[in-house]
Amino acid sequence: MFKGLTQLVTAAILILFILAARPAFGGNYRYDFAVHNYFKSPYTGGQLPDTITPAIEANINGAWRSLMSEMGAILAPQFLAPAETVGWNGFVLDFKYGFTSLSHSEDFWKYGVNGSPNPVASTVSLEARKGIWMPLPSFELGGGFTHLVDSHMFTVNLFAKFALHEGYHHWITPALAVRGYFQRLLGANQINMTILSADVSASKSFGIAGSFNMTPYLGYNVFWVIARSDVMDYTPGSDALQESSAADGSYSVPLGPGAYCNSSASDDCGSYYVFMDQKAILRHRLFFGLRFHFTLNTKLRFMLSTEYATTIRGVSDDSYQSGGTTFSLKDDANMQHTWSFSLGIDY
Repeated sequence: MFKGLTQLVTAAILILFILAARPAFGGNYRYDFAVHNYFKSPYTGGQLPDTITPAIEANINGAWRSLMSEMGAILAPQFLAPAETVGWNGFVLDFKYGFTSLSHSEDFWKYGVNGSPNPVASTVSLEARKGIWMPLPSFELGGGFTHLVDSHMFTVNLFAKFALHEGYHHWITPALAVRGYFQRLLGANQINMTILSADVSASKSFGIAGSFNMTPYLGYNVFWVIARSDVMDYTPGSDALQESSAADGSYSVPLGPGAYCNSSASDDCGSYYVFMDQKAILRHRLFFGLRFHFTLNTKLRFMLSTEYATTIRGVSDDSYQSGGTTFSLKDDANMQHTWSFSLGIDY
């Protein structure tokens, strides 16, 4: 009976993830990157890369940095688990849903993504965790996926957690753990992003009536957003292999036989840009949450967790030099708040 129920709940969690994520097919979605629009924004005043001054170039690269900072916080790990591990033989499958605030009224968002950003962005995650006894006791490995709703983007997640102290139910001492997390962004155009994260957490488990368990937890997290720009066409609506029509300015007349893209063939040739390589963006996060565990039998337990996290801007500005002058690449990301919950099965 319980084996069939376990399979049913596992299938339900997988279906929840598929329905919530709804992979995007074709077209552009709200949070897909469109950073070429920075060249149509107040940051440049309509100037293109071949004419902008170093100060304006610093402005658009600072805007790019700010967008990467806040997008990194949206995609960064959610915890939704106490410090204690699942045990040597334990296995957990979690479905997670999170809401993260963003600076939707700032120009770096309005011109940096394809659609009009909302005040809050949503993510859905599916993760599995497995307790092992190597290389150390109280060790846990896990992995999964996180999808940014209303986009083509998702991250591949891998992590490891080591419980420094598992805690004792009849003692007041809490469980303590450290965790390392790796994420790689896929499905994004114009951007390559990796997120590295480390956290420390503490929790204390309380049993109620033999079959119900409540575990509050809290912790501190630091993460680094490592973002790089792809080569980007800043005039995507124009075809460099079409000559400009003097009548309407469109690129609708094919180049002649044997012609190739160069500055004399079309004004759109060479309209490419790469944002500066910048140092990793550092941000800090404080989090606390509550997990409820309901035990059906010795092999099957359901988990419901809820969590709040606040992401604080770190000292993450950068700079570059041009003509002997240093220009600041400022991270204008604001404090961000994440509320998330998860439904899981432990067996």
